Amino acid sequence: MVGMDKKDKDGRRGANLLRLFFRPDKDRNEAPHPSNGILVGDLGDLRGRSTQIESFFSKHRANKSPNGASDEYLSSLYRFTDDGRRLSSISRYADDYWSTNLLTIFRSRVFKRIFPRLVVNFLVCSGIAVLYALSPLTFPAAHGHAHTITGSFLGLLIAFRTNTGYERYWEARKAWGAVHKRCRSMAVLLATSVTEVDHIVLRVFQILTAYPYALKQHLRGQHSMVELSKMLPKEDIKQLEKAQNMPLHLCMLLSSAISPLLNSPKVTMNLVWERAEQHIQELNKVITITERLATTPVPLSYSRHTSRFLSIWTLTAPIYLVPQCGPLLAVISHPLICWALFGSEEVGHIIEEPFGTPGDSRFLKEGPGGIRFTENLPLLRYCEQIKRDIEAVERLWQSLPSTAPQCLIPIGSCDVDDPDCQAGVVEVQN
Repeated sequence: MVGMDKKDKDGRRGANLLRLFFRPDKDRNEAPHPSNGILVGDLGDLRGRSTQIESFFSKHRANKSPNGASDEYLSSLYRFTDDGRRLSSISRYADDYWSTNLLTIFRSRVFKRIFPRLVVNFLVCSGIAVLYALSPLTFPAAHGHAHTITGSFLGLLIAFRTNTGYERYWEARKAWGAVHKRCRSMAVLLATSVTEVDHIVLRVFQILTAYPYALKQHLRGQHSMVELSKMLPKEDIKQLEKAQNMPLHLCMLLSSAISPLLNSPKVTMNLVWERAEQHIQELNKVITITERLATTPVPLSYSRHTSRFLSIWTLTAPIYLVPQCGPLLAVISHPLICWALFGSEEVGHIIEEPFGTPGDSRFLKEGPGGIRFTENLPLLRYCEQIKRDIEAVERLWQSLPSTAPQCLIPIGSCDVDDPDCQAGVVEVQN
């Protein structure tokens, strides 16, 4: 009987596992992102019932976000990334998304920017193919050894160029992460530590909310008060209109706003001032880092040499490609080779400017001053997220008690060797 019970339990366990493997995944739908309007449906409907085992393993391998209420709580973090796709979802790299990428080649920003070069190379290859078709015997023989030898070196040049652009892109993203961190930390510090001077806390909240927007405009060469007038009083707007560096001016206003804490007779307020000043200095440091990225591009000689080398290589490739592959196949394959090479180079050019640059491309975002910018990092999205976080801290701060336990010991009146003074339970009379 014991053996039969054990077999029954094993059988039930196996049945449960089978139901777990073949259970339909009904909770994988994604809402459309407001910027691209892409709606990703249920993977079970897209792939069919035959691939549910693969979906099960892929889900547990790729989706690390919590389930149930925790997943709903963290939906703002896990739902969308900078490009509008869920980072933790398998549908980010699903078959339907792969087909979408393939079908939108001709509408991509990279293709539009390299299209003139593709046309020139196509015409050159077509001309050489026509000459070869008219007189194949008199066409000069070329074995392509030079292109074979230099092809590896060309690949290294393009790889270095792309890696350099990505390093700038990633450093810019880390800088904006530091802005988010410092603004949040300083807001929480003031909200939880300064309980008797509400006007200081409110003033800091105002400036911290406006700082990311000012930094965004500063990096893009804008100087519009449309965004900032919604967060700052008129006196500050008048000063910012004359300021040459708006985020730096806001850092000075932050230091001025917390300066009364330095003159407070309470030890805790001096510590709060010191910590808040450290956050302000880090915001100043972010200005320097982002200005360096915005004003120091990849050396022009390196970019020009890569572009010249690549152009000569692709323009001379049909000389040996046409005799080896034939006129028709060469005319078809050569533009594809050029698209792969020029596209890889152009990706490095695009991500080299992470903050956005003015241009006439169709892939543009309109700024507050009416100027349209190409956008790699969604700076406006970062600014709005920081603003929402500070507003959440402000709401929580308003719900806290108006008074909290404070240290009543004046500076310099506490003997270090006195344990009661160190504990903060004795008020020393001078």
